[in-house]
Amino acid sequence: MQTSRFLLASGLLAVVAAAQGPIVVPIAAQPAQAEALVRGGLVIARADAFVVLPGNPANLQLVQARGLSAQVLPALPGNEVLYVVPKAGDAPLEDVARVLYRGGGDALVGARPEQLDALLALTDARGLCGVERVLGDPLRPAPGEAAAGTGIDLPAVSAHPDIQALVAQVSAPNLQSTVTSLSAIHTRRSDTAGGVQAQNQLLAQFQAIPGLTASLHDFDSGSDNVVAELPGVVDPSRIVVIGAHYDSYAGGTTARAPGADDNASGTAAVLECARLLSQLPLKYTVRFVCFASEEFGLYGSAAYAALMVSTSQNVIAMVNQDMIAYRASGQPYRLCMVTSNTTPALNAFMVDVGAAYVPSLLLSSAALGGGSSDHASFHARGIPATWPFEDIPNYSPYIHTANDVVGTSAND
Repeated sequence: MQTSRFLLASGLLAVVAAAQGPIVVPIAAQPAQAEALVRGGLVIARADAFVVLPGNPANLQLVQARGLSAQVLPALPGNEVLYVVPKAGDAPLEDVARVLYRGGGDALVGARPEQLDALLALTDARGLCGVERVLGDPLRPAPGEAAAGTGIDLPAVSAHPDIQALVAQVSAPNLQSTVTSLSAIHTRRSDTAGGVQAQNQLLAQFQAIPGLTASLHDFDSGSDNVVAELPGVVDPSRIVVIGAHYDSYAGGTTARAPGADDNASGTAAVLECARLLSQLPLKYTVRFVCFASEEFGLYGSAAYAALMVSTSQNVIAMVNQDMIAYRASGQPYRLCMVTSNTTPALNAFMVDVGAAYVPSLLLSSAALGGGSSDHASFHARGIPATWPFEDIPNYSPYIHTANDVVGTSAND
């Protein structure tokens, strides 16, 4: 009889565990406890006001044992994807998705594939920070929060003749050519033929650069991440990622989405960096990555960052290039280091690099009120990251529209 009761109890526990959805833990009043959960490898998503853990009895017991409040959400249907919507406020997300949790202005929603366009359109219309897809891999402490610090050695900056020579070789025609050719594609949405066309164009461009090994990283049924590697000659096990998303978005699959500034401009910069840096022997390995599906919740970069972490690759820094070609009328030449989800020491280093090699360019740090980008996927997984961005708050007002074209939006 005891054996029968044990088997029955075990069966019930298995059913409950299988049906249990994610666990949400509010963190506004207990940030230290939240960081402990992240350090323990338990957190799969994070917002300013809450963290999300995989739904299982062990995690629930651990959270409760630490005196934390928790809410167990319903299990997700098989066709529903989990998204964090930062700074959602009172946006009517219920009209376009299943709202699972709201707290501190942030939200957690479940959306079916056919609901994603409406969700993106709503966040666009409200000027929100977009959405971030939850993959389910464990996040890591943000660089600087871990006991070991940032994990990156940042030397004092002084102009090096070899780098100065490369800076002098930056080709405006090359940059303009890439922006023009990518923005000529009707749309580079990752679930369209245009996305695959852009993917193949970029792969061919990387393959044409001597010294690079180029490949595709396939993470879903849409267009792929394009990856090119330049091996280091001193310590090739240490990797610096220079990345940009190449997909574009302005609505549905048939909408015209040239994406000249957002983000053919950053993609062109990555290609030009690859062309120039391939001319020098570098201490560390550099990966040049053009990400797909950034507009679908940082999906491509999250998949790639998760892969690098799960395979124990030693990524010491990520430099993100997104929206760098717009200058408002009457404004000076300026780049801003975005302070959201970036590493302060790396931001400061970038400012010093700019002052050493391009002293005429104004560089500063600023918070970006709306939007995020692929650096956040790396930062959330414990990798130092930085994002140089066009002038804040005077960035392009044309993104995600048919007017994000050369001359209007990509005008500098």
